[in-house]
Amino acid sequence: MAARLRSSPIHEQLVAALDDWAVVAFVLRNEPLAEQLLAVARQAAPDPAWADRLRQLKGWRDQEALGKLVEEAPVTRLSPQMLALVGTCFPNEARFSNPGCAAPRGSIPPTSG
Repeated sequence: MAARLRSSPIHEQLVAALDDWAVVAFVLRNEPLAEQLLAVARQAAPDPAWADRLRQLKGWRDQEALGKLVEEAPVTRLSPQMLALVGTCFPNEARFSNPGCAAPRGSIPPTSG
């Protein structure tokens, strides 16, 4: 499936849809589906230096580790979708927010731990 996505003329949009779908699955607590979607996104748009690490569900549960990853982000090279994914992961985090943007509805819930 990932090879078919990579060869599509709308490759970036399809990967963005996978990211969005993974967020919805995570919010609905369907972590197996979220893991599967993120795995396909990693294979369809590999970026071991940064995006692959963001597309690891275990990192979404650890806000401190996720914050460190975001601080390493190659901001000038990130797609709008990756920036949106970061914003979804940190809806209330002042150090990553844009004062002109509101937190998305139904964003990733905080985890205990």
